[in-house]
Amino acid sequence: MKKNIVIVCYKYPPEYSGYGLQLKSILDKMNLGRLNITILTVHSSSKSEQTNNIRIISLGNDNNQISTYAFSFRAFIWLVKNRNKYSLIHCIKAGPEAIASNIISKIFSKKIIVKVAQDEMSDREIGSSKGLIRFNRKLRHKILSNVDYFVAISEEINKSLKQRISRSSHVLRIPNGVDIEKYKPIGEKQKKELKLQLNIEINESPIILFAGAINKRKGVHDLLKAIDLLDEDINCTFIFCGPILEKIDFMDYVEQYNENIKLIYAGKVSNLNQFMKISDIFILPSYSEGLPNVLLEAAASGLALLSTDIGGNRDIVKDSVNGFLVSTNDSKSLKEKVEILIKRENIRKEMGNNSRKIAVNKFNLDKIAKTYSDLYYQLTKDV
Repeated sequence: MKKNIVIVCYKYPPEYSGYGLQLKSILDKMNLGRLNITILTVHSSSKSEQTNNIRIISLGNDNNQISTYAFSFRAFIWLVKNRNKYSLIHCIKAGPEAIASNIISKIFSKKIIVKVAQDEMSDREIGSSKGLIRFNRKLRHKILSNVDYFVAISEEINKSLKQRISRSSHVLRIPNGVDIEKYKPIGEKQKKELKLQLNIEINESPIILFAGAINKRKGVHDLLKAIDLLDEDINCTFIFCGPILEKIDFMDYVEQYNENIKLIYAGKVSNLNQFMKISDIFILPSYSEGLPNVLLEAAASGLALLSTDIGGNRDIVKDSVNGFLVSTNDSKSLKEKVEILIKRENIRKEMGNNSRKIAVNKFNLDKIAKTYSDLYYQLTKDV
């Protein structure tokens, strides 16, 4: 008999979100076998899709634009109406949708897993809010304190959860995963051929890649300032991939550098793995992260890493081993570390090799997918 599981995920491909993309990657690798999975999401190409053992149901409007609160209410109604069709709820993100899911789990005696994708259950979330928002977040933390199983994707999230959950709750330490075959290093000859395909100039200078939303939270302003501080003898190319989400004089920066430093804005790309393969260094100077997929992908691609010393970044970047960690909002330190990586090829290559080893040993997507498969089977074996 097949086991029925419902996954509540506000944003799921083709809608963009890091946690949605991670979920799809895991499901694509899972051996579903005796599992039937239904995904409740705000967006899909139709109201209901069926592929293999996975059914995707859109709870959005015709244009799919509804708030997390409206989505959570609709998910609550769906879970009530279909309560006899599933035995386990897995909520991706500990937001309002997790409140709806947890209430249903307690009313109808369903087991529940809540994955904490960033800082939804942290002191930081409370400290950054005031008034009614602060009250609502504290209330959410209280309501979710008795969830059966939390998934902590980083060590920081793991420690934060253990400070605020009930004795009946369990925290499972399961990181995000990366496809180590899709993201992997290639030889110099292949790099040159790929650069031609991507219209990137072929030369001996290093390529430094940033991938993510172009906004302040991702530290793009700090990175642009760091580039502005680079020594005049530096010769390199910076490539930026991602959607521009906040007003920024980004294109002005692209135009202003001397001929030794080239800036390329590639836009939102669907072939990020190819840009990873031609790069030498990856920079992510963000202000908050859970366990960033792009940093895992860069590690698996064998790149030297430079990121801010926050959250899940520390789980991936081992300072002076496979990259450097710097403080947030510190363009001077960014400048100093990227110059080391640009000028010292031996350090850059050694760190890149270490990045690949860490990705393969700790974040292999096949292993992560198997962990979830085993967890689903374990929690539904008696149903």
